[in-house]
Amino acid sequence: MFPAPSNEGKTVDVITLMDDLKVKVDGHVNAMAEVKTAVDLDIKIKALVTDIKAMIAIMVGAKVHLNDDAKLKLAIAVHAMIIAIVKVCATVVAKLGVSACAAIMASLDVTIHSLLLTLNVVVNGFLGVLIGLFVNVDATVAAAIKTCGLSLLAKVLLGLNVTIN
Repeated sequence: MFPAPSNEGKTVDVITLMDDLKVKVDGHVNAMAEVKTAVDLDIKIKALVTDIKAMIAIMVGAKVHLNDDAKLKLAIAVHAMIIAIVKVCATVVAKLGVSACAAIMASLDVTIHSLLLTLNVVVNGFLGVLIGLFVNVDATVAAAIKTCGLSLLAKVLLGLNVTIN
């Protein structure tokens, strides 16, 4: 159904990779919802970042040619993953405070940004499809992205410049 490109002799199925990552992200999101301290949050975010970076490493060097339906399916999966992460992060930041979470959120922001850029290189036109999904994003999600200080995500997906006060 979806072409699987060669990546240094390995087969890469970006749709399956994203489905697998989404399952892991859901587990991380559930764990993050339970944190009580910034130290706990840092541990949970580092685990999430590790899984995202593992996917990035698998995709580097691959080139995937997906039809429009497949690109949309991939973008919907990434969109859902980002929304879930942003919502739990906003809840945790509200509980622990922006200053306690700023550095932790910055590492997550950079990692998700890297994932988006990698996907856009691997799947030509991916970012345009994903941004299209964020055009009508709920105001609470946009506010949550800003509250969490996810400035790279805000800039890429919402066209906003965000600073942490």
